[in-house]
Amino acid sequence: MIKFCYRKLVSIVLISAVILLNIPAVFAQDVITADDFSGGASVFTFRESRKTKQKKSAVKRNFAASRNPSQRKKSRSKVKTQIVAKNKSRPRSKAVEPTALQAKTAPKTAAAKTKASNDYAGAGETHLDRNETDEAIAAFKKSLEYNPKNAAARLGLSDALTKQGDRLVDSENASLAVSAYTEAIKNNPNNAAAFAGLGETYDALDKNKESADAYQNALKLNPELNELYLPLGIAYYRQGEIAKADEYLKKADTLSPNNAETKLYIGLVSLKQNQNDTAMTALNNSLAIDSNNAEAHYYLGAAYSRSGKDGEAAAEYQKALAVDPNYNDALFDLAVSQYNTEQYADAAKTYQKVVMNEPANGEAQANLAETYRQQEQYARANEQYAVAAVYVKDDPDLYSSWGYCLGKENKWDRAGERLQTAKDMRGEAVDYSNVAWANNRGAEADLKANREADAAAKLTVSKEHSQKATEMNPNLAAGYVNLGTALNGLGEHQNAKTALERAVSLHDDWYFAHNELGTALRSLGEFSGAIAQFQTVVGMNDKFAKGLFNLGEAQYASGDKKAAELTFKKLKKLDPALASQLDGVLKGKIKSEINKRNPVNKLPIKPKLPF
Repeated sequence: MIKFCYRKLVSIVLISAVILLNIPAVFAQDVITADDFSGGASVFTFRESRKTKQKKSAVKRNFAASRNPSQRKKSRSKVKTQIVAKNKSRPRSKAVEPTALQAKTAPKTAAAKTKASNDYAGAGETHLDRNETDEAIAAFKKSLEYNPKNAAARLGLSDALTKQGDRLVDSENASLAVSAYTEAIKNNPNNAAAFAGLGETYDALDKNKESADAYQNALKLNPELNELYLPLGIAYYRQGEIAKADEYLKKADTLSPNNAETKLYIGLVSLKQNQNDTAMTALNNSLAIDSNNAEAHYYLGAAYSRSGKDGEAAAEYQKALAVDPNYNDALFDLAVSQYNTEQYADAAKTYQKVVMNEPANGEAQANLAETYRQQEQYARANEQYAVAAVYVKDDPDLYSSWGYCLGKENKWDRAGERLQTAKDMRGEAVDYSNVAWANNRGAEADLKANREADAAAKLTVSKEHSQKATEMNPNLAAGYVNLGTALNGLGEHQNAKTALERAVSLHDDWYFAHNELGTALRSLGEFSGAIAQFQTVVGMNDKFAKGLFNLGEAQYASGDKKAAELTFKKLKKLDPALASQLDGVLKGKIKSEINKRNPVNKLPIKPKLPF
């Protein structure tokens, strides 16, 4: 059984007492350092940078602008007007007053049926002229019952069904409109107006390929229907056929150079092709025609953003929101811009609006948590990460940041669980190292609560994970620091020395690593080496009180009491409370036990000098 020595030290203020520090991040690997148990160093590593820029939703949404009903209706109106002007006249039956047919009996002979078919077709024409579409359809169908070969009736029925489809589209009943147009085309495969209407209907249903095919059929039947260039170009754009989109949008722009929607989509095509300057020109031209188009402002902001003009981008997002305060894409990207320029409080407020409008937006929920982390509002961050995790299931960075923030609230068991999840998802060296970080810190908490067995278990986990981290990445200095700290805690000081020597060879500027190496050497009785390390520590950071304490204690243990007294005087100016503890050591009032900081001691180590 492993024997613990901490219970007998309850009433003693430890020489190597825990000092919590504000040690700045070291951005070579973007590590966050903090003192662990009894002055030991342990390192958390962000996989990238703590301030890695967030991504904008414009990229995620692939610049897919939407057409609203008003835009589609305006486009359809132009097409209808052109169809009336360009369509060739069709054969028509002689008009008949519909009321004249109401009292007639069903015809019996072939001649009577032919006449009845012609009469009902004529009634259908009358209904059609009066815009009585449903009645016209019924009359034409009755005509075809008596004579299925009545070509004029069939063409009339096709026109009536086309008008019915137009009416249904205008009332936004797109699925029924598809049926009407499809039946119209079945009765007259050369009905360009029905194909054009079908294209608009599929556009409303976001069926872009079907929409483009229908428009192309209309143009094949009647090449003069050039008002179809714009909706056809948009359909091609929305299905990713950028070259075809560009072709037809430029044709539309030549036809109508003052159309704001055309210039908007030309701008989007340029964005797709990474032609940001061209996109800006087109979008600015669109806004010169219609300054109240929120999407044009939004995508102009995206173009500015991609060109590194963050200020101009944010201004355009604000203009989009002035037109549509609930435009979530603009809110999201504005929040991203605010975050990326370190306006974290503003970003948080903007993200709050995004998630209020769209609670299931996991990306926004996670980004909001990150704004709280940046503001060091760790309790709020942890609550927000929990919300984000409901929607984001496979992001190891979320769990890694969440584990870090839980650690900042000293919730080490939960921090370890989240970091373990990140490790299981991604399994990179930094993930293993961060699990070690949480377990080192959790061991500290266990020791304070006299849970030595739990502390030993955590230190063992830390040892195993940091060993794995350094195997995976022999240049991960944080992994060696965490390994050395765990080994020191387990009393394996020789191995700790080896790990920490590797750490300082990789990062000679990490004074906390030198301090931990000095602790290992001190525990091994290598006083001169320990003193050299602690001198390096205070030379790097003369405000690090624990380093001065360790130096004075090591000097005293080595027999150099004069040097220890000088170090005591320096420490007294910096930290009187810690200096008082050192004074107790120097005066023999506090015993300096070499392995006091270790929760585990397989063999007791006797001090080399009497105290």
